[in-house]
Amino acid sequence: MLEEISDISMLAAAPGSTAHIAVSAARARHAQLAVAVLFLVNGAAVGSWVPHIPERAVALHLNAAQLGSTLLAAGIGALCAMPLSGTLLNRAGSRRLCIVTGLLFPALLTIAILMPSLPLLVAVLFVTGLTAAGMDVAMNSHGVLVESLLGRRTVSLFHAIFSVGCFAGAGTHSFLMAEGVRDSRLVPSFGVVLLLLVLGAASFLLPKPVEDAQHAAERQAAPAATGGPKSLRAHLPHPRLLLIGVLCFSTMVSEGAMGDWSALFLRVVYKVADGAAGYGYTCFAALMVLGRFTGDAVVSRIGELRALRLGGLISVAGLLLLLLSHSLPVILVGFALAGAGLANASPVLYRTAGTLPGFAPGEGIATAVGVGYAGLLIGPPLLGFLAHRAGMASIFWVLVALSATLFVAAPLVRSAHGARSRRC
Repeated sequence: MLEEISDISMLAAAPGSTAHIAVSAARARHAQLAVAVLFLVNGAAVGSWVPHIPERAVALHLNAAQLGSTLLAAGIGALCAMPLSGTLLNRAGSRRLCIVTGLLFPALLTIAILMPSLPLLVAVLFVTGLTAAGMDVAMNSHGVLVESLLGRRTVSLFHAIFSVGCFAGAGTHSFLMAEGVRDSRLVPSFGVVLLLLVLGAASFLLPKPVEDAQHAAERQAAPAATGGPKSLRAHLPHPRLLLIGVLCFSTMVSEGAMGDWSALFLRVVYKVADGAAGYGYTCFAALMVLGRFTGDAVVSRIGELRALRLGGLISVAGLLLLLLSHSLPVILVGFALAGAGLANASPVLYRTAGTLPGFAPGEGIATAVGVGYAGLLIGPPLLGFLAHRAGMASIFWVLVALSATLFVAAPLVRSAHGARSRRC
């Protein structure tokens, strides 16, 4: 780590104590930029996959139920990664895990798009789910570290950049596919760009000694009654972490369902023309990006608890609007409100899980992110089976219930680092 000596100084402490590591403001800002690049890459990889889902279904002769079952492979992979990611994070550090999973995840999605058979696609999607959950855990953990060093909220900004990446990936692939660019040229070229971005960001991530020192400082500042960090297994079932996991699952199911089913919902329920069916998700995603870019300032001002409850209430209002109205402009406003309401739920919940007292570093956030990813990847395909039996609108009534859960259950969540989050 010779290149880091100029802006990271390690001051030796007495034997048995923790070294103090000072990180310059410039170094912390560089790490912030590197984490932002990783979120961009992650979002762009996800976005690049979405336009290829229909063509994979056609090429492999899959009906809706079979496609939903195929997509479940990625969610199962994310679930399998959950008990491993926290341990890997603590042993290897978030920097190393960011680099490894940041290289594997875009590469695997590139391979998945080009898979010629169903068994191969299922296998690749399963491994992709493993790396997707690992990358999300590592990115969010490093983001929390950067936030603590900078002394200001930045996690919502990272999630906003993820949404921008989704736009970039989906938009680029959709445009070039429409222009007739073959997958054999488009997909590998885009994947190489993403891999180069990860390699460029890698050298600016903070090394493990900085992470260990920060975690040690947080443990020392925690109340003595916690008795220091313990294994997550010793805490199970931990009510607060369990609740955070449930809320993460609910939030990510809602986000994933909007991406997978909003256009079809408008087409089937409201008979919107094909060319306008995508407007619902466009409005949802646009307000989500805006909400996440402004989210850190809003959460700093009103507190995490109020932000969660207000977001849940706004989302419920938007979803009811799009379900009960028969005017397309009003329906689009409903989609926009749902995006604004859900924008900062995941960042706040991840931050809260990452600062729970009494947990070994990384285990709280690994659990929250793993459960959230399971919701994102498993929930939408399962909702498709519900729609097949109960109608397309039933999906969005489920989302109403999930957003209401966020409003009702948020007071039971208490952040380890924000007295302001306790006031509501």
